[in-house]
Amino acid sequence: MGLLAGYAIIGNEKMKEDVKEKYLELQMLNSQLQQLQQQIRNADMQSAEMDKISFAIEEAKSIKKGQEMLVPLGQGIFIKAKAEDASSVIMSVGADVAVEKSLDDAIAIVKTQQGELSSIILEMKHEFSDGVQRLHSLQNEMPQEQPVEKKKKK
Repeated sequence: MGLLAGYAIIGNEKMKEDVKEKYLELQMLNSQLQQLQQQIRNADMQSAEMDKISFAIEEAKSIKKGQEMLVPLGQGIFIKAKAEDASSVIMSVGADVAVEKSLDDAIAIVKTQQGELSSIILEMKHEFSDGVQRLHSLQNEMPQEQPVEKKKKK
């Protein structure tokens, strides 16, 4: 009987260690999924901003030379200006470098960037979905708590 009891204790310790590992993995996966969800939200907002930029460049095609306009300086702050040349835009290409592009070229660049961003968003959503499935799998592998019966007082 003594040998069998030893096996039960070892098996019980191994089970506790497995549950502990699964619980840690569950916590890490949950944290990763929250971060990924935030990245998806940020990418979706960036995509919406790119839609606005594309629309604004398209609208710039209708601006005439000398036409008065309001140029945004920041959140709700504008300056009055007159258009000199609305046939091109100046685009930042990074490292404090900007280049002049025709409106059509600028639209094409923004559309390409939107396509790349859409692919990234789709990939992140697939990764999120896979993570959620793994999370559910881990939750199902965890031992369920047994309800504790309360003793009735007489």
